[in-house]
Amino acid sequence: MSLDAEEAQPPPGRRPGRCPLGLAVLVLLVFAGGATVFRATPAKPPSQTSVRVRGTSLRAVGARGALGPIISAGQPPNNVLNAVVVPAGARPGAGAALLE
Repeated sequence: MSLDAEEAQPPPGRRPGRCPLGLAVLVLLVFAGGATVFRATPAKPPSQTSVRVRGTSLRAVGARGALGPIISAGQPPNNVLNAVVVPAGARPGAGAALLE
């Protein structure tokens, strides 16, 4: 190999510099796709009607009213309040005062 042959080689191209950029774009697309697929579903609004509990004379209603004394600063979350039911007419007992 002569010295002239080494000097005649072209300088390195821009391809090695594109690799990190390509990986960054790929990671961005993967996370954006994951966020789209796994996004949170909107909270289901609480039912305004009561439901008869099969096999009993009880009627189930949403627990938001019964849990009112313990709701503070967004706790428990709305999805929990919308999912929990209590017997119609249930009221907080003496133990609920301890939570305030």
